[in-house]
Amino acid sequence: METWFIIIISLCISALIKPIFNLVFPPPTSNHKVKKKTNLPPGPTAIPLIGSFIYLRRNFSEFESAIRSYRAKHGPIITLRIGSRPAIFIGTPALAHQALVQNGAVFSDRPKARATGKITSSNQHNISSARYGPTWRLLRRNLTSEILHPSRVKSYSAARQWVLEILFERLVGSRSAAEGVRLVDHFQYAMFCLLVLMCFGDKLGEKQIRDVERVQRQMLVNSSRFDILNVWPMLGKIVFHSRWQELLQLRQSQEDVLIPLIRSRREVVKRRQQGKTESDKESVVAYVDTLFDLELPDEKRKLDEKEMVTLCSEFLDGGTDTTSTALQWIMANLVNGSPDLFDITGSREIKMMPFGAGRRICPAAGLAMLHLEFFVANLVWYFEWTAVEGDTVDLSEKQEREEKAQRERDGEPLQRVSQWRNRYDLHCIAMDHGQFGQVPSCSHVQTKLYEEINGIVGPLPQPREQNEKEVMVMIKEEHLRRMSYLKSVVLEGLRRHPPSHFVLPHTVTKDVELEGCVVPKDALVNFLVADIGCDPKVADLFDITGSREIKMMLFGAGRRICPTIGLALLHLEFFVANLVWYFEWKTMGGNAVDLSEKQEFMTVMKYPLRAYISPRGLPEK
Repeated sequence: METWFIIIISLCISALIKPIFNLVFPPPTSNHKVKKKTNLPPGPTAIPLIGSFIYLRRNFSEFESAIRSYRAKHGPIITLRIGSRPAIFIGTPALAHQALVQNGAVFSDRPKARATGKITSSNQHNISSARYGPTWRLLRRNLTSEILHPSRVKSYSAARQWVLEILFERLVGSRSAAEGVRLVDHFQYAMFCLLVLMCFGDKLGEKQIRDVERVQRQMLVNSSRFDILNVWPMLGKIVFHSRWQELLQLRQSQEDVLIPLIRSRREVVKRRQQGKTESDKESVVAYVDTLFDLELPDEKRKLDEKEMVTLCSEFLDGGTDTTSTALQWIMANLVNGSPDLFDITGSREIKMMPFGAGRRICPAAGLAMLHLEFFVANLVWYFEWTAVEGDTVDLSEKQEREEKAQRERDGEPLQRVSQWRNRYDLHCIAMDHGQFGQVPSCSHVQTKLYEEINGIVGPLPQPREQNEKEVMVMIKEEHLRRMSYLKSVVLEGLRRHPPSHFVLPHTVTKDVELEGCVVPKDALVNFLVADIGCDPKVADLFDITGSREIKMMLFGAGRRICPTIGLALLHLEFFVANLVWYFEWKTMGGNAVDLSEKQEFMTVMKYPLRAYISPRGLPEK
């Protein structure tokens, strides 16, 4: 119904406005000077007012695949239209860096809030959607200096240990030899426990945490259902009145849960300032504490409670769903795959088969391996190898034998190639070789990571006697800084499966040229995060902030880069390290994990990860 509503209303309005517009602004004739048409990036044909048909698609995977097909046809930067407004999509690291870093000031704005966004963002009074200006600078500076400062992050160490104990207790309690552990629910609950404590300063009970989780998740999961209200807001509120009321009700439920927590914390801060509370070693500065005295520079007033709800909601969403989703993907990659040590002849199992397998395996396999090892070893022993300065190695492939056949067979190149293919089924064999060589193999990663952890922290301490109080030992921040392999595991997991395949949309403040095309003022600009992270032309050594070059940008880049990037990486490294230190992770029944994706608010696992966990040193309960 929503799609037809957009089409019919848009066509009716277009038919009504067109004659009136022509009367007021007559079309130019030969006597009129015609303004030169803006050289927009290429893209599919759009329908006036309706925009590109692609935006009428319901399925996100269809939308993303369509974007990729347009990129393949039109190039690395393309234009779609949302109504009469151009939306620019950028899909290469070099162009993303040129836009967000080299032209950072121009690309740092956000689009004006739409009808539903005004409700959920308190008219853009939050960090992620605020327009580029004094209010955004104030809110971002408050978060980075008051909460994300290294000394403040360290003060939450006890909170992280408390949450880790909750997570481990739930994991051990839900272990099942038959079904394993369904991890995503435990990860989400643990992250809500941690972020709620950081936001409101208290260790809330499970019911209160579940209430916060419920209202936050309802708003996130249903956000896409309210997009129809933004097409023609005045008509949408009438035609989809019940849906508009549903949005208002969800927002009201959010306020009903969070405002009491804000008021309670305000009283705690007031008593502390008056010296009426005793000092508590476990007390922390909460995010909401920093909001009470903020004064908005443009409006010369303090934040109201509804704006605090918006900022607290943003803080919770930014650190719960994204982190728990990424954590599940990373652990899925750690437990997935067949053993790394394998028999290259394929007599026991086939991991890869460049020499074939079975009775017709290439008899020169051993000699070929000897020659490869001999030359590689001596070449590395005698020479140091580096890429040409400024260049990256292009690993694109070429089928030489086919091309040679085409060159040598004048007059009948296609016939010769097709006969050669038919005889040996080249296409099938080549495809099989490639697939076998790319079977995920991550069990060795878990082993290597565990060895790095043991080398830095040492083995798990032995369980105490039953009459002694058990104090959980955890890997701390100072340990994490020395774990280079852990950082690689986390970054690779994020690169392969970014929780979001797009960033929040940007808007340009003036016309700017990219790749020979003009990105016009006020155009929407977005970036294909997943594609940029998989670009083979970019070197593996990179700066995750994107200040020098962009390899992946799941946290954004440039001036609007996510300010919590350091905290997010710390949480991922902390939980991954402790989960691997305390447990051995295996797939259920030895089967590979299905890494298919599904689009919810985040890009999640279509089939949530289930794994068998075996405690390495955790006492059984």
